[in-house]
Amino acid sequence: MGIDLKSFNKTIKKVQKISKINEEEIHLLIEERNLARANKDFKKSDEIRNKLEIMGIRLKDMENGTNEMINKTIQNVMARKTNARKRSNKKLDESQKKEFLELQQQAGNLQRDIRMVSGRLNAIERETKMSQTTSSYISEQPDDINLFRSVGKGFFYQTKQDTISKLDSVVASLAKQHTESNDRKQYLEHRLASTEKNMKDILDIP
Repeated sequence: MGIDLKSFNKTIKKVQKISKINEEEIHLLIEERNLARANKDFKKSDEIRNKLEIMGIRLKDMENGTNEMINKTIQNVMARKTNARKRSNKKLDESQKKEFLELQQQAGNLQRDIRMVSGRLNAIERETKMSQTTSSYISEQPDDINLFRSVGKGFFYQTKQDTISKLDSVVASLAKQHTESNDRKQYLEHRLASTEKNMKDILDIP
């Protein structure tokens, strides 16, 4: 069975998001910020500082302006980006492509299962809250109140205490289901994290 290269390349682009940083642009921004500081335009200076920090450049103001530490920081950032681009151009053989696509499908299935379990947890929590609210309301009623429980299409008389006991039993059962579902969700999330790590390992992404 052949590899769907179109699907594979599309997935690669999604996984390998490498931000584009232009070294010349960084130097221009630093010079522009130095000029703004000299003109006491601190608002503009702070805006440029924030923009540079988003790009991974942390400035240290000196009396004589930006010093050589900044140039070293830029070199380090650019080196990381260069290494990331080299990893993005890694050529995978047919076996690696097949393994990656299988992991991709596995990750999709795990994400679907996690959504289903999360939906089940929400339903259990809603049902638990409703049962607890009903039990609390009934507890405040007189002991001789007439209560009826629906069974199919019929209704049967039930004492206040029997009703509360029944609701407590329902809440206990829901609590057990909630624990089991939550454990299941954590297990699936652990498997998903492991699968995503394996995908990154194939692509040499840290």
